[in-house]
Amino acid sequence: MEMPILIQGFLKKRMFPAPTIPKMRPLARLENFDYTIVESHFELRKPKLMSPENPRPPNQKDLHIMFYDPDVKGDHGLPHDPFKALVSPRPIGWISTLGSDGVINLAPYSFFNAVSYFPSYVMFSSSGLKDDPMKHSWRNAEETGEFVCNIVSSELADAMNMTAKHVPLSVDEMALAGLTPEPSEKVKAPRVKEAPAHLECEYWKTVELPTNNPKFKHGVIFGHVVGIHINDDIIVDGKVDVTRYNPVARLGYMDYTQVDKVFSMDRPDDLSMGRKMLGDAPYKNKSDT
Repeated sequence: MEMPILIQGFLKKRMFPAPTIPKMRPLARLENFDYTIVESHFELRKPKLMSPENPRPPNQKDLHIMFYDPDVKGDHGLPHDPFKALVSPRPIGWISTLGSDGVINLAPYSFFNAVSYFPSYVMFSSSGLKDDPMKHSWRNAEETGEFVCNIVSSELADAMNMTAKHVPLSVDEMALAGLTPEPSEKVKAPRVKEAPAHLECEYWKTVELPTNNPKFKHGVIFGHVVGIHINDDIIVDGKVDVTRYNPVARLGYMDYTQVDKVFSMDRPDDLSMGRKMLGDAPYKNKSDT
């Protein structure tokens, strides 16, 4: 219940900048029974924030929780809409595609996640550009039927940020950021060789979302994961150790964080029972591939 207190003290009274992630310490799920807490963050470009004019009130119990309508422009009364800062940390899908003309495209998407397994599917959400209703990754994925999700380690944060630049469709962002294209196994789109892991995907479908601006399209692009590459040096005792590569995640504004602490919690139920009932049915045989 601490987060609403932070929101009310920082937002409703509008004396301070939006609440910082270390103060909220949001919880995020990793793999198996592992979790992480965001305790630090960094900026790739310093955002403009309000300067505090008054000291923090000594007693916040009487303050009210802020409420605003995100569809009403400026209803929050802050320099920036805090919506994306609250939905965080968000993993980054560094999507590489190959255009129909053979040009490599690479761009990061923080509206990205795994959405299922048995079989494995991922999604990234994209919107339009000023000069194009569809971003290049979206267009290429639909036209070619393929894309690759490259995992962003802390060492690749600057290179990832470089590929966020809006450039013409004819520009190879992988070359722009000084990265090395690596052939994939099952799709034609190349992987980022420097990335610690890659998910090769076959395009499944796009779900277009409603938009408040008819000039811009919003779509969620889904892909079936047909191949996974993992660097051997991030596997410890048979499991992926995220502290070996510190994956980068997006917060709000221009803020990012990296995973460097992990803790585990056992489930309150017996998950093994469901797995026993499921058996090997969801899998295909190696001979069928």
